[in-house]
Amino acid sequence: MMSHHPRPRRSRAHRCAALSAALFSCAALTLSAGDAAAQAPDFSTRMTARKLADEALKLFDQKDYAAALDKFDIANQLTPAPTLAVRSARCLVQLGRLVEASERYLDVVRMKVPANAPFQHKKAQVEALDEREQLLPKIPSLLLNLDGPLGKGVEVSLDGKPFPAALLGQKQPLDPGKHEIAAVRKDYTLRRSIDLREGQQETLTLKFPPLPVVARSLEPPPPERSTYRTLGWVGVGAGGGLLLLGAANGVAALIQRGALLDDCPEQRCLPEQHGAADLYDVTRVITSAGLIGGAVLGAAGVTLLVLDLDHPASPAPPAPDAARDAARHPPLRLGVSVDWGGATVRGIF
Repeated sequence: MMSHHPRPRRSRAHRCAALSAALFSCAALTLSAGDAAAQAPDFSTRMTARKLADEALKLFDQKDYAAALDKFDIANQLTPAPTLAVRSARCLVQLGRLVEASERYLDVVRMKVPANAPFQHKKAQVEALDEREQLLPKIPSLLLNLDGPLGKGVEVSLDGKPFPAALLGQKQPLDPGKHEIAAVRKDYTLRRSIDLREGQQETLTLKFPPLPVVARSLEPPPPERSTYRTLGWVGVGAGGGLLLLGAANGVAALIQRGALLDDCPEQRCLPEQHGAADLYDVTRVITSAGLIGGAVLGAAGVTLLVLDLDHPASPAPPAPDAARDAARHPPLRLGVSVDWGGATVRGIF
C-alpha cells in the first residue's frame, strides 16, 4: 500500500510574498503592453507624477481644491491616466466650474484604455460616466434673446468675452453664480446681471429702444431771388445793349447823311439816290429807337435796383406762394413802340 503524506501548509508570509510577486508580474505585463503601444515615461517622470498625485490628494482632503487641481493636471500631463483626470474633474466640481468638469469627465470616458490596463483605470472611467450623469442636471443654462431694432448690428458679450451670434436663442450651459451680459448697438448699450443657481434654466431678453432719428445736415436754402433785382439787371443789360445799337446806327447814319449831302444838293436827290435816302431814314429811326429805348430800359433797371434795397431777400420757403409773391411786388408792365416820328415808352412801375 502506498502511504499519502499531507502537504505542508505554506505560511502567511509566504502566501503574501507570492501574491505580491503575482501583482508585480501583472504590472510588468501591463507596462510591457503599454510600451508596445507607446513609449512610457521614464522612471524619474513617473516618480514626479506620483509625488504630485500624492500631494494633490492631501490638498483635496484639506479642501484646497484649486491647488489640488493644479497638481493633478501637471501629474496627468506627465503620465496621462484616467485616475488622475477623474480626480481633476472632481476638483472642478468643488470649485463650481461645472461646465468644465462635465467636459473633463467626458474626456475620461473617451480615453482609450488597453484591454490589459489596471483595474483602477477602468474603474475611473466608470466613475467618470456616473458622476457626469449626476452632474448634468445641476448645470444651469441661459437662453439669451435680442429684441427691438438692431441697426447695423449688435455686439454681445458674456462675462467680458464675445458671445457668438449663433448662440442667440439657444440654451447656453453656464456655471452657477453671477454673470454679466452686455449688448452694444452703435448708439445704445444694454447691460444686465444675472445670478444662476444650480439647475436653473433662465431666459433673458434684451430689448433695444427705437433707433434715433438722425437729423440730416442740410445746407440752408439760398435766399429768394428778388423780382425787383432780377428785372432791374435785365433792364440795365437790355438798355445798355440798345444804347450800343443806337450809337452804332447813329455813326452809320452820320456817314450816310454826309454822302447824301454830297449827292443831293439842296436835299433833292436823283432817282438813283432814292435807295440811299431810304436807307438813311431807316438807320436814323433805328438810331433814335435804340438810344431812347436803351435810356428808358436802363433808367427802369436802375430804378428797380434802387427799389430792391427796400425789399431785402428772405430765405426761400419750401413751396413758393405765388399769390403772396404777387402781393409783395406790384406788377410791372413795360411797353415800347417805335414809329417814324420817334419812340414811345409806356409802363406801370
